[in-house]
Amino acid sequence: RVRSRDPDVITGWHVIEFDLVVLAQRFAAHRVQLDIGRVQGTVDVVTRKSGKVAIDIPGRVVIDAMRLVRASGERLEDRSLDGA
Repeated sequence: RVRSRDPDVITGWHVIEFDLVVLAQRFAAHRVQLDIGRVQGTVDVVTRKSGKVAIDIPGRVVIDAMRLVRASGERLEDRSLDGA
């Protein structure tokens, strides 16, 4: 579905450290290549020295909304999707 819709940007709430990591793990468990990039290449999950996870999808950009909120400096009481 990702390849058929062909988005430039993949975004979501906690999409890097949850959704895409879980997909990558499930694909790997079944020995299936997670091929959702715009160009040839594999999706790489990288854990940085800081402990943060990064996702590299060839030809696409991934933006995690939760990380944007945290980086903004804005203090929110509730960071859930239902938070006001």
